[in-house]
Amino acid sequence: MYIKFFILLCFMTSALLNAAENTIPAEQTDSVAASVNGEPISVRDLLAETARQEGVIRATTPKDDQYEAILKLRKEALEKIINRKLLLDAYKQQPFPIPQQYIESAMDEIALSQAIRSRREFYAKLRKQNATPEELRKLIQEQLILQAMTARRIQIRGQVTPREVREYFDTHKHELDTPEEWEIAVLSI
Repeated sequence: MYIKFFILLCFMTSALLNAAENTIPAEQTDSVAASVNGEPISVRDLLAETARQEGVIRATTPKDDQYEAILKLRKEALEKIINRKLLLDAYKQQPFPIPQQYIESAMDEIALSQAIRSRREFYAKLRKQNATPEELRKLIQEQLILQAMTARRIQIRGQVTPREVREYFDTHKHELDTPEEWEIAVLSI
C-alpha cells in the first residue's frame, strides 16, 4: 500500500516538476469540462492530467486509433478528477488531522527517489521547475486525504453484518436456489 502511494507521489512530483514544459493553448483554458458541487473542472485541468499519456498514445498508437484512445483516456481522467473532488468535499464535511510528519516524510522520499540528498537541493530543483515546496506539500496532503477517505469508504462498505446477509438471502432466495439435479451414470464392463 505504501509502495503504491510512493509511486503515485513520485508521479505527481514528476508532473509538477515538468508542468512548465507542458503548456496548453490559451483558447482551451476557458472551457468547462464538468462541475462538482458548483466547482468547475476546466479543460485545462483535464489536459494537464492527461498530457503525458496523450503523448504516449500519439507516439505508439496508429493514427486511425488515436482519437478513440485519447477520448477514452480523457473520459477516465475526468471521472478520476470528479471522484477526487467528491472525496475531498466529503473530507471537508468531516475533516480529520493529517500529521505534518507524514507530509514531510513523503517529501523526503520523493527527494531520495530523485537522488537528492538535501532539502535545499530539492527546493532548488522545485524552483527551477516553477514549483514551490508549499505546492508539493499541498499535493501530498491531498493524496494522503484521498488515500484515507478511500480506505474509510472501503471499510464502511466492506462491513456486512450477519443480519444483512440473511436479509439479502431472504429477498433473493429465488436467484440463489438451484433446482434439485440427478446424475445417472452407466458403467459397462
